[in-house]
Amino acid sequence: MLKNVLSAGGSAIITTNAKYAILNQFDRFHEDTPSDMCFTTTQCFVYNYGTNAPPTPLYRSAEASDWENNSTNFKAIYLYQRNEKTNNKWKAFPTESGRADFEKISSVTRKGIIEAYNNMKHEIAQIKAGSVRIVIGSLCAYNKTALRKLFKEQGFDVEATFLSNNKGHLSEDTSAAQLAGIMVKLDQ
Repeated sequence: MLKNVLSAGGSAIITTNAKYAILNQFDRFHEDTPSDMCFTTTQCFVYNYGTNAPPTPLYRSAEASDWENNSTNFKAIYLYQRNEKTNNKWKAFPTESGRADFEKISSVTRKGIIEAYNNMKHEIAQIKAGSVRIVIGSLCAYNKTALRKLFKEQGFDVEATFLSNNKGHLSEDTSAAQLAGIMVKLDQ
C-alpha cells in the first residue's frame, strides 16, 4: 500500500508497537532473535467471580510465531471452573475441547502454567466461584532491526530507525520504548 501512495523518491515515517514495551511484560521474552516480529502470547489468569477485583495473572509467555499463525482472534481455555454449573466444585476442563486445546500448547508453556497453578493452588481453592482461564493471542511488535529488515525486503531505502516513548520523545532506552519507528524512501 505504501508503494502505491508514495511517489518515486518520496519518504515516509512510520511508527508501530515496540517489541520491548509489549513483550517485556512477559516472563520468557528473549532478545536472541531480533528479527522476530510476530508472537503468540499465552496468559493464564485466576478470576474470582465474587469480587470486582481484576483477574490475577498466574502465568505469561510470548513465543515467536510465523505470519501465517498471526491473528487478531483470541482463544480462551478454561483450565478450571467453579460455579453453579459445576455444582460449586472445581472442575478441570469444564468445556468439551478444553483438554485437547490445552495439549496443543507447547510443552514448555504447559509446564509453566501447571507449576504456576500448583504454587497458587491453596489460594485458588478458597475462591467460591471463579475460573482459571488461559488466553492465547497473537501480536506483532517490532524493534529497529526487524523494521529495517521488513522494509528492505520490500524494496525501500531505510534512512533511519528510532525508538520513542509514548509521548513521542526519541529514546534509545529500550525499557522506555513504546514505539519503534522507521523513515523510508521509495527507490526512484
